[in-house]
Amino acid sequence: YEEAYEGKTISYEMDFQGKIIFTTLQPVFEGERVVEVIGSATDVTERTLAERHIQESEERNRILVENSQEGILGFTTEGEITSVNQAGCLLTQTRAEDMLGLPMTAFLPASEQELWETYFQEVLRNGDNVRFEIAIPSADGGRRDYRVTLSAYHHANGDVKGIVGSIHDFTEVSMRHAADQANQAKSHFIAKMSHEIRTPLNGIIGLSQLLGKTPLTEHQKDYLTNI
Repeated sequence: YEEAYEGKTISYEMDFQGKIIFTTLQPVFEGERVVEVIGSATDVTERTLAERHIQESEERNRILVENSQEGILGFTTEGEITSVNQAGCLLTQTRAEDMLGLPMTAFLPASEQELWETYFQEVLRNGDNVRFEIAIPSADGGRRDYRVTLSAYHHANGDVKGIVGSIHDFTEVSMRHAADQANQAKSHFIAKMSHEIRTPLNGIIGLSQLLGKTPLTEHQKDYLTNI
């Protein structure tokens, strides 16, 4: 009240008997002198609790996104990056502030740019989501394989408002799959060659046994024993 009587309009929230009350103190002047203060109080408990709940929810989501092992990015309908988490920065080897406002194709090899743009436009047309795979060079000069999901979110009228992308590194899974395929191919080759070799060997062994039952010189018997 002292500040209000000094001529300042004061607004504040206070807890009162389990309620959140928004109070305003408005000075009334007579000339340059404050002659009285008019106060108003409004119960804003539901609104304030709802706002706090939204803030807490947004903070939880922010923490989850920022600490996710997947790259998570937000895009305008024109394809410009509006947000990117730490994992997204790592996969492009670029700082977040240097990515904002640019299209994702600026950080992809030429071989993957058309693929990205094709699926991005498909999401805009369908207003749904798509999944596809791309490869991005790594910091050590190798190649990393990624699974991408692009999902549209909408205005109240149903128009696409923007797109969220998640990028999952599945390089190790891809390498294990390739290794499994190579082992299967190797096993198949060995089994086939074993069969191809075993068939004529069985014939040679059988004929050698028959030959051993015929009259042979000592030299011929020695050759036959060595087979």
